[in-house]
Amino acid sequence: MERDKIGVITNVVWNDNRWKGFDIKNYGNFWTGFPKLAGFGDEWWNFYEGFSEENYLGHVNRDRLKPARTNNLIIFVSKNIHKSKYYFIGFYGHAEISESDDFETTKNIRDELFPKEMSNKILDYLRKKLSNIKDEDEGWGEYVEDILKGNAYYVGNAKGLKKYLREEKIWK
Repeated sequence: MERDKIGVITNVVWNDNRWKGFDIKNYGNFWTGFPKLAGFGDEWWNFYEGFSEENYLGHVNRDRLKPARTNNLIIFVSKNIHKSKYYFIGFYGHAEISESDDFETTKNIRDELFPKEMSNKILDYLRKKLSNIKDEDEGWGEYVEDILKGNAYYVGNAKGLKKYLREEKIWK
């Protein structure tokens, strides 16, 4: 008999912006996976306030996770790329991880989530890296092409109620 999971712990890409948006300081400073190729990670918006009034909508790497049932906990940790130490960075309560990217938003990645002052630099970087990204993973290549065309909207694969963080006053 399989035991019910209380929750999962997942590692996310480091962000000096408290996972509330694009991290200008660390853009392009990663060594594995999609962040290495594209210069950023979708996890950077895991605690972004602008997707939903009730929920945080974010991203977890599902490679080592099975979809978790509702009412569970997702604990986020991240390795500080400046200090090479792992830190607890937050959690989602009453959380869910979807089997596919089910949690849609209306936020256009290129036009609304990339910082205006860096948009051209980011887009030029993605154009240069596109063939490498396609070689690594065709799905990633299509995603980046959609970003470049302005047709990609942020879609999360994890969500959690904001009220748990607000009640505990973890984020001020």
